[in-house]
This record gives sequence, C-alpha cells and structure tokens, in this order.
Amino acid sequence: MTTIKTSSLKTYNRVHNYLYNKNIECMGDLEALTISFFNLTREQTDELLRKLLKHFHLAPSSGGSIAA
Repeated sequence: MTTIKTSSLKTYNRVHNYLYNKNIECMGDLEALTISFFNLTREQTDELLRKLLKHFHLAPSSGGSIAA
C-alpha cells in the first residue's frame, strides 16, 4: 500500500479523482488529506507515482511520499 499526503483539499480532490478515473483502487481520508492505493505491483506503483508527480507538478517529501 502506498499513501499520498497532500497539504490542500483542492489537491486531495484532484488526486483522488485522477485515481478514481484510472480505476485504481484507493481509499481516502479527508480529515488527514491522505489517499492510499493498493493492489499494484512495485513497478506499477513507481510508474503511477512518476505520472502523479508530473501531472500535478508535485514534489516527493523526505519520507518518500508525495507532498503538494
């Protein structure tokens, strides 16, 4: 499982909608502004993270997750 933490509700909604539209099984926590996705191989996860970074102009945080 991989978890993405955002710093704004707008980014949270955009990322959540992106994953939903790509039919990626995910679970969101609106209170903590985190989205977790699972059932992907390591390669699929790495590719998805690269696409999210590029598409949303995000930067990885020091913990290895994506921060907006």
